[in-house]
Amino acid sequence: MYYNNVILFNIILLYNVVKERGGFVFVRAIKNNKGRDNTYFCALVESYREGKKIKHRVLINFGLMDAESVPFLKAAYSKKKPRLVWDDEKSS
Repeated sequence: MYYNNVILFNIILLYNVVKERGGFVFVRAIKNNKGRDNTYFCALVESYREGKKIKHRVLINFGLMDAESVPFLKAAYSKKKPRLVWDDEKSS
């Protein structure tokens, strides 16, 4: 539990440092064509400029994730924080 909190704190700290420098941070999700179905390789990527060229730098590799987890990961690092609601009960 403690180890997970330390990793999460470091990810949040890194994200805030990049945002203060004026960089744009996003989650890149690449579909896994080999191996298990409905999985993606995800990474936290910084977009920056060198002269007139736009470059990308991978900050963190999240690794292989299920397709259901990708929208939640993207929502966690988006500019506009969407309201994520999970409703188990069907409305009658």
